[in-house]
Amino acid sequence: MTQSKGGVPLSSGPVTKSSKRRKNYPLSWGAAPEKMRMKKRVLCVYDGQRRLWKDDMMLDGEHEVRIPLGSNVGDGRQWVTDLDVQTLRRAEGLHGATEEERGPWLDEEGLERLMSS
Repeated sequence: MTQSKGGVPLSSGPVTKSSKRRKNYPLSWGAAPEKMRMKKRVLCVYDGQRRLWKDDMMLDGEHEVRIPLGSNVGDGRQWVTDLDVQTLRRAEGLHGATEEERGPWLDEEGLERLMSS
């Protein structure tokens, strides 16, 4: 074994992912990290077994717009957010796509051939 000077120091323990919430949001988001409450929607659109698309959408909870549903009788908790509406619109757009827009279907073998070339 050789010894080198000026190398990169090894960490004292195993590297683990932090379970803490992210604190370094971009300044362009316009809010302090400690005040941010993010709403997240993950959209996975399938056509049978074929996954057409996966998308993550996030919105600051402070900028959330709640749209009342129906007559709003009762406790007033019948609403949907604008993020939910946009998520559904994107899914409808993908389901309404033509076969040409969806592209060719690749089974597992075709996918492996594509990845190996």
